[in-house]
Amino acid sequence: MQRRAVLLSLGASALSACGFRLRGSVRMPNYPLLVRGAANATTLALIARLREGGVQVWLSGDPKAPESVQHVLVVQHDRRIRTVQGANNSGLVRELLLKIEFRWSLVDAQDVELIAPQDMREEQDMSYNETAALGKSEEEAALFESMQTRVVQATISRLSNLGR
Repeated sequence: MQRRAVLLSLGASALSACGFRLRGSVRMPNYPLLVRGAANATTLALIARLREGGVQVWLSGDPKAPESVQHVLVVQHDRRIRTVQGANNSGLVRELLLKIEFRWSLVDAQDVELIAPQDMREEQDMSYNETAALGKSEEEAALFESMQTRVVQATISRLSNLGR
């Protein structure tokens, strides 16, 4: 029993020595945001996650948005890209490359840049088989969802570091 405790403590100390730490809670920005620009899937997921975290967020054009907001998230582009990477001799698709590209910046009410434009990219290879098209479309949706979650988390992390 003591041996197990010693091994566990050695493993924990080795992990902490290399910089590993558990995620813990996600820090949210402590300021309201107005979102201006492309309102596609990643932007909408970001807005939903920020609202879940208690941040006041409005899309530009929202009649409920206040007259003046000190922080404006400007989304330059929010794209999902699906590219054929490989095909067999018959011309049937065998491999796809899935990408999410999300570019944003943060400005104040006077359009002074607070955070320079950030290019967030995620890529994932995916094998494909026409005979299992339904299953592969579900796999593709799950991969896009996973990549989108990583982009949203990275964006929130950068937004929450403003002024710290």
